[in-house]
Amino acid sequence: MNRAAFVIAIAILLPTAPLPATARVFVVDTIVDVFEVADGETVAIRDAPAADGAILGTLPHDARHVPVDRCDISPEIDAADWCRVRYNGVLGWVNADQIAPSIYVEDDTAAREATPGEATPD
Repeated sequence: MNRAAFVIAIAILLPTAPLPATARVFVVDTIVDVFEVADGETVAIRDAPAADGAILGTLPHDARHVPVDRCDISPEIDAADWCRVRYNGVLGWVNADQIAPSIYVEDDTAAREATPGEATPD
């Protein structure tokens, strides 16, 4: 999912309000799926919202219903956006370009029935 589509999807989930140009949007308690990651590839879970953060773990290319407690959306067009996820006991940050809200990927019934804080099995 590209940056614009992700921001639009997140905006649908939040109450609408004008934001200053320098604002950062924080999303709380969302369920996401890994999006457009090739078979066999993984998404790094990092210790900080930055590409040079230490890798704590990974999300497989087909991870579904992964809990997100916060997303940091940068106001700068070329900057990366990051979301904090919990997967298999690992809490860390993933690049938002590699995830999408579950409701936009497939039926979210399993996500709504999931125990908060842990991903559901596929």
